[in-house]
Amino acid sequence: MTAFIDAGSTRRNPILGILLGVAMAGAFGPQVLSAWPEMHALIAQKAPERLTVHEVINLGGARWVTLVDGDWHCEAVTEGPSRRNGGRGSEVPITGTTEGEILVAVFSGAANCTERAGSQLTGVAGSRRIVSAGYDAFREWGPRAQRVAVLEVGDSPENDLLVFVALAAVALGGIGLVAFYALSMFRAS
Repeated sequence: MTAFIDAGSTRRNPILGILLGVAMAGAFGPQVLSAWPEMHALIAQKAPERLTVHEVINLGGARWVTLVDGDWHCEAVTEGPSRRNGGRGSEVPITGTTEGEILVAVFSGAANCTERAGSQLTGVAGSRRIVSAGYDAFREWGPRAQRVAVLEVGDSPENDLLVFVALAAVALGGIGLVAFYALSMFRAS
């Protein structure tokens, strides 16, 4: 069964528009508010920081980085659906000089691990608030190490800003729906 709310339904029953707006603002508003500090830090960067595996793992927030060291573990690459592009993705564990730390490099396609091993990678690391492919990586690699961080290879502050703006637009759209239909209820009475 499919439920569809059309303009006629919301005109006859403005409370439906208000409920829809509250749901949109309630679902996306808190995510936007909690992601703002990370987004602000990312858009303030003019260029990626050059960091080691240990430094990336201990960032404490989202940063645009270029990874300059690390041992790639190509034998442990995992492949599966990519949350970023809807296709296939790869996760490559990379370790540094500190025991118990794993940086998971998340690629939106095939990693070509043996060909790329040891090369520098640039992307966004440390994000836990902005929509991230990292949630799956934490679940997969968390039990294998004391500290895990995710580097979304190829990601940039501009890409994350687009996602952030889209989420904010949906939340604001929800607030707009509440205001519009609340006003229409008051005008009708």
